[in-house]
Amino acid sequence: MKMAGAGKGSSGNSDRDYRAAWNKSLRWLSYRQRSKKEMEGYLSGKGFDAETCAGVIERLEGVGLLDDREFARSWVEFSRRKLKGSLKIRWELKNKGIDEKIIADLLKNELSSEYERARKLMDRYLPTDYERDDRNLLRKTMSFLKRRGYPGEVVFKISRKYFD
Repeated sequence: MKMAGAGKGSSGNSDRDYRAAWNKSLRWLSYRQRSKKEMEGYLSGKGFDAETCAGVIERLEGVGLLDDREFARSWVEFSRRKLKGSLKIRWELKNKGIDEKIIADLLKNELSSEYERARKLMDRYLPTDYERDDRNLLRKTMSFLKRRGYPGEVVFKISRKYFD
């Protein structure tokens, strides 16, 4: 019996390849959600041909196990808990193959919550007895926030709040 979504070839090899790819994709998804681009890269990296990869991905999407919008929503939520800035979150999602429209929709109205996350980050980062006029610490703090993906406006507000 031929599996739904299996390769179009009639050889037993394509069915075996499809089943192997399906099983590998399910195992990989058991660790965390993935984007479509990540899954394509994973399966092709395991040596499966493009037709097999496309069939498996189509089936995963059909049963709801592969959904770029849900993946992106989950990634944004996780990244916010890790106190990452919107620029870094945007960059990570782009690298994972998420469509720009989805990213823009998930990150709209981010600035107010972003300031609050940056403030929490500074409360952890700065020593309790720091000098408010320490220019070297100010420079390091601003670099730290930029590396974490905070936009310049947030970095500037934070530096004004914590340093004279």
